[in-house]
Amino acid sequence: MTRRLVCCALLASMLAGAGARRLGAGQPPGKPAPPGAVPMVVRTLGIDPAAGAPVVVLETAGKDRCLLIIIGHAEAVAIARPLHDAAPLPRPMTHDLLGSVLKRLGGTLTRIVITRLADNTFYAELVVQQGRALVRIDARPSDAMALALRAKAPILVAREVLDKAGLEPGQLPDALKPRKKPPSKPPSKDKHVI
Repeated sequence: MTRRLVCCALLASMLAGAGARRLGAGQPPGKPAPPGAVPMVVRTLGIDPAAGAPVVVLETAGKDRCLLIIIGHAEAVAIARPLHDAAPLPRPMTHDLLGSVLKRLGGTLTRIVITRLADNTFYAELVVQQGRALVRIDARPSDAMALALRAKAPILVAREVLDKAGLEPGQLPDALKPRKKPPSKPPSKDKHVI
């Protein structure tokens, strides 16, 4: 089987219930965030100066807490494309494919949740509405964020994860702090372009 067929078959089986945990059936899409989960947005992508690896920076709506998650290079590209409204590629990449498979199988990504941090590894899950059932699917945070950005689904972080690994904006490494744009100078009247 090709890699795409394997991905499609795996996702289809998860949506059918194999390998997935079902939440309360009959819950409407867009159900409020679970207790203790904090909504966050992708603030930026950068390079972690200590690890020399790509990192995604999540931020709360109040901009008072951040969460850094080290990711792979390919995952950074997958997250960057929807962040920058990049034109679609001629052929679907993996995250585009999974989003299409979800939709074709009658599923809607309602949110992703970064659920825990253990042994310096973050864990996440996709929360998918399929008919009257709400299904949780284990995922790497980088893949979950790439899908959430494409589906415009909320990104949530469990409160205990944020308490354990969250930072205040002032604690971010300088390389990941937002840079202020220098004020633009009006064109000089002394110089003439011919």
